Amino acid sequence: RERLDIFINTEEGEEVGAHLIVLAAFFPVFRKHLSGNDVVHVRLPRFSLEVVNAAVEYAYGGIDNISLETAVRLYLLAHNLENKGLVDACTKFLCERIEETNVSEVWSAANATKNEVLIAMCAPLVAMNWEMFATSRLFHVNTEIEGMMSLLRCPEMTKQSDVSTVVALLNWRNASSDGTTHTDRTNAFTYMLPLLGIHDTPKLITDLFVLDINIPDEWRRCLARGRKTSKEEPIVSSSMPSTSTGPKRHTSVSQERLAVFGRQSNAIHVWVYNTECSKVDV
Repeated sequence: RERLDIFINTEEGEEVGAHLIVLAAFFPVFRKHLSGNDVVHVRLPRFSLEVVNAAVEYAYGGIDNISLETAVRLYLLAHNLENKGLVDACTKFLCERIEETNVSEVWSAANATKNEVLIAMCAPLVAMNWEMFATSRLFHVNTEIEGMMSLLRCPEMTKQSDVSTVVALLNWRNASSDGTTHTDRTNAFTYMLPLLGIHDTPKLITDLFVLDINIPDEWRRCLARGRKTSKEEPIVSSSMPSTSTGPKRHTSVSQERLAVFGRQSNAIHVWVYNTECSKVDV
């Protein structure tokens, strides 16, 4: 113990000793301590003894055996300690072992670090178990925009109803951890809408109204724009030929409108959008 010059305090309050020069060679965050002569004490209160031991073993030559749960935590620690080699090794290890029983934990870690490889591996399993994830607040809190976009691209998601998907997206938006995230998730709907493959926009809007589910104004406008380029009939519309004193022509000017229903302050509101997707009547 007297030859060790760095001690890492773990989640349990235990200490893991090592040689600073060895850890500094693998983990850049420790290099700032090389200039001193004192014994270094570092706290990693979010990581267990098993995970910290695994990181130290990696620096001393490799890890012999590790559980998937420990690998997920080691993956996050590797990010904190800035070792890309260990991050890549953990990513490969996790990709080979992702299954329904552990996909939730791996998904959370992948989103926290924006790991596109892990997200892509997890997304099909999340889509296959959509009913469970769609109602999970933890899932909504931990899923980043990149993760949600990847998930919506999964063919399995086309089997879900338009209502269930939009409601889940609304819950995801409302689970934002701060104002910036809330705004980003609200705006992201613009890019997610084409991925949803909504078959019947008027029916979706009607169903949301019946279920007493209000959607943001920004989303109403997105749906109106989507309706403008689709072939479904609007909820409320009229197409009248243009009037002219000149010679009769076969052209007509569409006066199509899309009505979106919702409740605000205990009152029913109707938002009507014209073909340019601007609100013309409330």
